[in-house]
Amino acid sequence: MITFDQTQKKALIELANKYELKLVILFGSQVSGRIHQESDFDVAYFSEKELSLEEESGFMYGLMPILKIRDERLVNIVDMKTAGPLMLYSVTSKGRVLFERKPSFFLSLKLYAWKVFVDTQSFRDNYFRIVKKRIQAM
Repeated sequence: MITFDQTQKKALIELANKYELKLVILFGSQVSGRIHQESDFDVAYFSEKELSLEEESGFMYGLMPILKIRDERLVNIVDMKTAGPLMLYSVTSKGRVLFERKPSFFLSLKLYAWKVFVDTQSFRDNYFRIVKKRIQAM
């Protein structure tokens, strides 16, 4: 599991302020502990404003020295404003908060993600039922 010293915490706060981020979450294998040589870093963010591609790239490259990542191919960035219900639920239920501007924001987002996940379950069930029928018909 990743731990941060004071220098890394300060750098992350500065990076979050630069891009007006409300929340930064690490999720995936780096949090679950199932790390191997090819493990990447999955990072989700929630911003005050929509980040341009250039800004999102800047955020990613800014994260690399903080998380001690040497290869940009090992970083996956997820914008939580545009993430689907399943991704949002996964990030908020299994992720680790690296930065949170307001103490209650993550909890509010987690509750929202759960509600949307539950509300859309019937759509996912129907989709998989259709896919299963098509596979069986082959």
